[in-house]
This record gives sequence, structure tokens and C-alpha cells, in this order.
Amino acid sequence: MRRFLIPTIAFLASALAFVVAQATHDEDPVVLRLGSTTETLSEFEGRFEVAIRSMVASQGTQMTDEIRSQLEGLKLAYLDQRAQEVALVAEAEERGLEPDPAEVDAQVEQVRANFEDDAAFEELLSESGIGDENLLRQLIRENLMIQALYEAVGENQEVSDDQLRTAYVNRRDQFARGAQACASHILLESEEDAEAVLAELEGGADFAELAAERSTGPSAEQGGDLGCFTRERMVAPFADAAFEAEVGTPIGPVETQFGQHVILVRETREASTASFEEVQDQLRSTLAQEAADAEIGALVDGSGVITYPDRVPTPEAPQDGAAPEGEAPAGDGGDAENEDAGSSD
Repeated sequence: MRRFLIPTIAFLASALAFVVAQATHDEDPVVLRLGSTTETLSEFEGRFEVAIRSMVASQGTQMTDEIRSQLEGLKLAYLDQRAQEVALVAEAEERGLEPDPAEVDAQVEQVRANFEDDAAFEELLSESGIGDENLLRQLIRENLMIQALYEAVGENQEVSDDQLRTAYVNRRDQFARGAQACASHILLESEEDAEAVLAELEGGADFAELAAERSTGPSAEQGGDLGCFTRERMVAPFADAAFEAEVGTPIGPVETQFGQHVILVRETREASTASFEEVQDQLRSTLAQEAADAEIGALVDGSGVITYPDRVPTPEAPQDGAAPEGEAPAGDGGDAENEDAGSSD
């Protein structure tokens, strides 16, 4: 029996080590793997925390429990994003696209310069989820490497004249332009004010000068000039009036939800298709970008990066399919200039 003592003890020690390792693995499993590079659940969740805090901060709001619970549903999508980032950083390293340490230092100092002292800087790192300067440097390094890779891939894209002309024919519908009106307007608060402005215009007053003096909208600074627009860009009453107006003759008052408008149409343009010469530069850039995106996608697909989404805890999806509470419906926005112009966008 004695001769089996040492092997038995060795076996028990190995078994115990396996159990400990398995327990550790279960508590913090690997969720992403590329060759010998791995990212555990805790590391991934740290990155996810930085990402969602950055997203919330960019919208000028504060993180709340409600917002956090809504964003938790993005974890699996972010896991795919992390896989792409890891694959692209590895490709950049393979190509020797390591950034100059001085450039990383400069970006760190650029961030630090926005704060009064080191205490405020450290507070930012804490509130952003980054935690310390080391992770900030790592994030900057990775970002610079991915940027360099995109630039390197983009520079290698060549679009031939034959490809360009073929794409123009195949995408001709994309270059169709609807009928346009080129106009200026004066936005006023009441119908009486609009009638008074029309009377001054009939008396020979300059439209741009009156717009600068009387219009209540942002375009007043440009003499009421709204540029050229298609019918669907404007709310119906404004569009109907503008496209039916006689060129060079002020019309109004035209009422919309923004107020009373006096409109001067300077030019109308029939529906047309942009010529090859007009769009070739833009089309060349588009084709080159598409080719670069395809190459980047192929690099990620061929990298061998593996994700384990089943190891990432996520909240249950809402049963009713409703939008998160407090989320604005799509298309609800619009800047002041568009409201001033009566835009329907």
C-alpha cells in the first residue's frame, strides 16, 4: 500500500487545484478569447461600465438606476463590439501600428488640462468608470491603434473608373433630386404683422432688410434665406405655398404651427438626376469606404476571435416590446432653424 501513497497524494492535490480553478472560472468566466488573449466577465463588465457612462454623459445627463437598467440590455451587442475591438487591436499590433508613447501622453494631458487639479482629474476617472490613469492610457492606446488600422486600410483602397461608372448606373436612383424651391421668408407672430410687412414690400422695401429687422426666427441673420428645399422638407402649408408661388413675388400670410410667414421664392428647380460628373468624387469616396469597411469586417471574421454570450448575465427582454420609459420617439427632434423654416424634419 505504501507505494501508492505518493501518487494518491499527487492525484488529490491535482484534483483540489482543478476544483479551485473551476470555482474561480465559474465566478469570473472568460467571455472573449483571441488566441492566448482572454477577457473575463469582470474585465468585460468594467469596459461596459465605461462605455455606458460615456454614452450617458455625452447626452448631458446623469446615470440613474432606471437608465442603467435600460442599458443593461446592450451587453450582448457590446460583447460583439469588444470582440471587434480586440481583433482590430491584434491586427494593428501585427502590422506594427503601435502608437508613439508621446502621443498617448499628449492625449492624457489634454484630458487632464480640462480640470483644475489632480483631485478633479481623479474624480473624473472614478465617475467615468475608468478608475485609474493606467486604464485611461490603455483605452487611448487601443483607440489610436484602431484609428491607424482604419487609415492604413483606407489608404489601400483604389476605385477604378469602370467601377465608378458601373456604380453610378446601378445607384442612379440615389442621385435623383426632387423638385426644389429656393426661398426666403419672414416669420412673424400675428397675421396683422405679416400684412404690414407685405404692404412695405409692395411699397418697395427690401425683403432681406425687413427679414433682418422683423423676422422672429434664426434665419433673420441671413436675411430670411432658407436655401433650396424639396417639398417634403417643409410642413404642408409652407410647402404648398412656396411651390405654388410666382417667382419673385412675395406671398402671405401663410400660417403654420411656427407662426405667420411671408415668403419670397427666388427660384424653382425641376426634378432631376445628378450627373456623373457632379457625383463622381462623392461616389468614389463612398466606394472606397465600403471597400475599407468590407476589409475590416473580413479581418474581424478571419481573426478567430470567440465570444461566449451565454456567460454574460443580461436582463430579461420586455414582454410588450415598448420603448424604454422616457425615451423620445424617433423623429421628435428638430433644430431651431428648421422650426423657423417650417421644416417637417
